[in-house]
Amino acid sequence: MIILKNKYIVFQCRKCKHLLFVKNISVEKLEEVSKLDCPECGEEGYENWILVRSGNYEKEYGDT
Repeated sequence: MIILKNKYIVFQCRKCKHLLFVKNISVEKLEEVSKLDCPECGEEGYENWILVRSGNYEKEYGDT
């Protein structure tokens, strides 16, 4: 088992490259992400999100 302490799985919108950080990843969360429309450009969720890397939102963007 892989443990990503304080890490997020980062997905990217195919259309506008918006990043989506998902913490505590699970099969249920993956299903939720797959259906999620992009909050930036509105692209429909079906096959939109690309898994790009792991990351830490707080370190990259602060506590906003």
